[in-house]
Amino acid sequence: VLIFSLLSDKQCKTCSAGTFSNPGSSACTECTQGTYQPNPGQDQCISASPGHFVPLPKSTSQTACEAGSAQPLSGQTSCDLCAPGFFQGQSGQVSCCQCCSGFYSSNFGSKTCNQCGAQGTQSRGTSQPGSTSASSCMAGSNPQPVKQCIQTSDNTCPAVIAKAPSKRSPSQMHADFCSISVPRRHWCKVLNGGMECVDTMNDLEMCGGCLEPGHAEDPATGARDCSAIEGVGDVRCRQGQCEIQSCHKGFEVSKDGRTCVRVKIAEIHRRGLAHGVSTKGRGVQM
Repeated sequence: VLIFSLLSDKQCKTCSAGTFSNPGSSACTECTQGTYQPNPGQDQCISASPGHFVPLPKSTSQTACEAGSAQPLSGQTSCDLCAPGFFQGQSGQVSCCQCCSGFYSSNFGSKTCNQCGAQGTQSRGTSQPGSTSASSCMAGSNPQPVKQCIQTSDNTCPAVIAKAPSKRSPSQMHADFCSISVPRRHWCKVLNGGMECVDTMNDLEMCGGCLEPGHAEDPATGARDCSAIEGVGDVRCRQGQCEIQSCHKGFEVSKDGRTCVRVKIAEIHRRGLAHGVSTKGRGVQM
């Protein structure tokens, strides 16, 4: 248990919850906004976890974001209201969900989306995912409207289009905050013909910027689909750059770290001999 020295009586006392001290400190330090400490006698404070916030200094607990808001980052002092076209029906969430086809939301902080009403002879109309007003509703079935637009579990959003052909998983299709001053998120075209709000600094398939559907790279912007790199094994998008950790058998990371290059059979044989390993009769995946 860490304590601080009180010079007046030359005694040490335990720092209270909401504060901390380093060894040899003469006073406790309050936890700053965005951090908290529930226990006494600690040497550091805890950052608020995603989906939570800490608005005041010297806090002993974090607070979950209310329904209608979310927070994707840690150590924050507030949560962001869901933008029009998005909703969040649960508390403590890291992102808002896009309103499905056939639904819309007009206000910031929506907890649910409104269903489109009758359109002509149809009992209900359809709309593009992320619609922000009833005027967006229209007759027809393109896109195919979903029956319900609700969340079934924490941090899981519903499919925005019935039988959507997008290659992206449902968990990837519902980033938000494009309208709430988070610069790294951008509206990008996707395979189903709609738009998605994508975190291009961390998204594996649109790393560094938006890509036209079906394209693996945009030389003009530097945007890349990290998952489409030939021969790539373990890869991630970090700060808008593809970081290759490993390549499949028969490939190796290039010198500049941007691609996986094929290893020549002669080179594989040479390396095997250098390590005292025979490559005779062994298949090499190229």
